[in-house]
Amino acid sequence: MRVLAFETSTSRAGIALVDHQGIVAERLLHAPMRHLEWVLVGLKEMLEEAGVSRQEIGGIAVSRGPGSFTGLRIGIATAVGLAKGWEIPVVGVSTLDVVAAGFPREGLVCALLDARRGEAAVALFRIWRGLLTRITGDLVAPPGAVVELLEGYEGEEIALIGEGVARFGGEIRERLGDRVWLAPPVYWPPRAAIVGWLGRTLLLQGVKSDPYHLQPVYLRRPVLAGAIWGG
Repeated sequence: MRVLAFETSTSRAGIALVDHQGIVAERLLHAPMRHLEWVLVGLKEMLEEAGVSRQEIGGIAVSRGPGSFTGLRIGIATAVGLAKGWEIPVVGVSTLDVVAAGFPREGLVCALLDARRGEAAVALFRIWRGLLTRITGDLVAPPGAVVELLEGYEGEEIALIGEGVARFGGEIRERLGDRVWLAPPVYWPPRAAIVGWLGRTLLLQGVKSDPYHLQPVYLRRPVLAGAIWGG
């Protein structure tokens, strides 16, 4: 199955096409507030360059948050619109799952996004033999609460990954010491290719989202209508 994927939860928008062999094509763009004007143009160009027609696409995956209020709406609306028009299934994937799955080492992984207002969107995972397992659900918390969460895993090394590391990583590492490892920035952004791979796995398992009820996950309401959550 070839799966088309959209990742618009942060300022680094991405689209990708994956199949059983991995990445067929991928496009990335660092363009805050330009997701809407870029995503469909980028999609058309990507499919043309890859020589893939829409009839060869069996499903669509989309990052559903947490993340940018505006970006998530654009990505999900695009994915749902195409899924309905092409009559193929669509599935939403947690952005924190996508961030954690991009880490290349095994062990405990704490995915962090900047939720603004001095808080992080966070989830804890374990990677073992290539399998990503969730330990906690998504939550929004100040860095002190993240430290308390991670203190429960004393004796284990923990990798921090995600764009929230830029803001909170130093403080968390200072309080927990050398057992906390900060992933290099190249691994921080959620990638569309990983959205596609995780989404393809779900679709092959028979998991899909109702296109009429697929909604962004913000974890909390924006301060004002139209405001950017983490964007």
